[in-house]
Amino acid sequence: NEGTEAYSQEVVWVDADIVYDGVPVPSVGLRLKGRWGSWRSFEDKPSIKLDFNRYVDGQELEELEGFTLNNMISDCSFMREHMAYPVYEAMGVPVPRTAYVWMTVNGEDYGLYINVEGIDDVFLDRHYANGNGNLYDADYILWGDGTYTVLDFYSYLIQFFEQEEGDDVAGEDLSSIAELLDTWEGTESFYEETGAVIDWDHHQRMVAAEMWIGQNDGYSLNRNNYLVYFEPESLVTIQPWDHDYAFLHASDWGFSWTNPQGRLTNLCLSDSACRADQLARIQEGIEVTD
Repeated sequence: NEGTEAYSQEVVWVDADIVYDGVPVPSVGLRLKGRWGSWRSFEDKPSIKLDFNRYVDGQELEELEGFTLNNMISDCSFMREHMAYPVYEAMGVPVPRTAYVWMTVNGEDYGLYINVEGIDDVFLDRHYANGNGNLYDADYILWGDGTYTVLDFYSYLIQFFEQEEGDDVAGEDLSSIAELLDTWEGTESFYEETGAVIDWDHHQRMVAAEMWIGQNDGYSLNRNNYLVYFEPESLVTIQPWDHDYAFLHASDWGFSWTNPQGRLTNLCLSDSACRADQLARIQEGIEVTD
């Protein structure tokens, strides 16, 4: 895509008053969410993001700063996302909480939605010993010519990660991961050296869950729908997100678990020691979800 400008879809927040489960919350930030797969306008059934403290500092709802209302437009069962996260949880991977809601806008019914807790500093504080680290969203880049690029730990892609929480370090922490992989890829010391920075146990548990639920549109198979968290004085982890295409067979999209697209997953399966631990986590996943 050299010479092609990234498509910039304007993100417009508006000030809205909401009522959630009978509780009124005034002056909430509201915007439409989604791109190719799930984006819809209010003329149809849009996905929505809510930010409780965008206009009122410190405002929360049930100790949450915001959440996402997914339209499930790609999921005729309305069950994939709600069923997927408990599998990760069973494998010891932090995941957002979910609930079903019926949404109305200005008195007009918009139907059934799934409410997904945002992965933000509140989420990080609940799941990590230190929730003050840098959090990045690996949203894909849509180009002006209609093509797109998914993101991964390669130096030329680091600039496109979006920082959600933490201190602005110009992506230096992400660049360090890409450089670490470049340095040790294919060597006998790969697993040991990268394990000083990457939480491989967390990653292997996440991958086992991805396999179990058939997450075609996740990190390992499609390098999509994930966030990256750098916990201070600890190891970097990947947070799974968005499961409207879960519970599908990899071959449905032309993917294969023998050659996953996600760089971390692919390199792990190419290293004998990492692969052995990955297979052990897969067996554990079979046992804990039996």
